[in-house]
Amino acid sequence: MSYEDVFPIIALAALLGIAVSLLLLLVPASRSKGRRWLRNSVLILVGAFIAFAVTVEETPEQAAIREAQEVERAAASRAAAAARGAERAAEAAREATQAADDRRRGFHCLSDWDGSHADFKSMVRQTMREPDSFEHIETRITPVDDKGYHSLLMDYRARNGFGGMNVGRAAARVRQSDCSFTILAVE
Repeated sequence: MSYEDVFPIIALAALLGIAVSLLLLLVPASRSKGRRWLRNSVLILVGAFIAFAVTVEETPEQAAIREAQEVERAAASRAAAAARGAERAAEAAREATQAADDRRRGFHCLSDWDGSHADFKSMVRQTMREPDSFEHIETRITPVDDKGYHSLLMDYRARNGFGGMNVGRAAARVRQSDCSFTILAVE
């Protein structure tokens, strides 16, 4: 028996159970037998539904369709997993290329927060009359040269001897391998 054959029987049994339940609700509350009948009819209805649902057998055509759908779902999930793996590999390659380019351009030596070379900024600050007045403006760095060095130029603001703020510049030569620097000039 297929599900299509059993469905009208299940639907009829469900409607009959609902009708009986509604009729039993109309019985006065003083009659305790009515309440028992309601409970028993609901239990019988649920039992009948379960019995019919369990006895429904799958036809060979339905089994073939179900298996074909499972194969399609498995193939789709494998394709989606392969696509996600390819996307991850492409993203990793882009990140590696970006990191290599950043290293060539010298950005690996600069702070992500304010774009300065932290050790160089600290050294310039220590050479000032009033180190507390130091304000970093901008740091620029050139790509690596043939000898493995970057040129670094930092603009900053600091208080002069008369209490006014001046803009100054400092230059350094930075080694690519370890980001160590040599100060060339401080204005």
